[in-house]
Amino acid sequence: MAVKIDTAKAGDLGCFLEAGGEDGLFCQSTLMAEALAIREAINASWTVGFKEIVIESDSKEIITMLGRRR
Repeated sequence: MAVKIDTAKAGDLGCFLEAGGEDGLFCQSTLMAEALAIREAINASWTVGFKEIVIESDSKEIITMLGRRR
């Protein structure tokens, strides 16, 4: 748990690191696999109530796509 000094608000920090695979999920590319993993991490984070999420990746292509606005 972390506490922000200026507001005295506390929060938890979660991390999804190589959480494993899902049987029956086949991807045609590593890019698609990483995009799906990020989507699952976002969904899980929102489900437990996180409103701010930081995504880190070594894939420049994924980060570029996430940075685009629709």
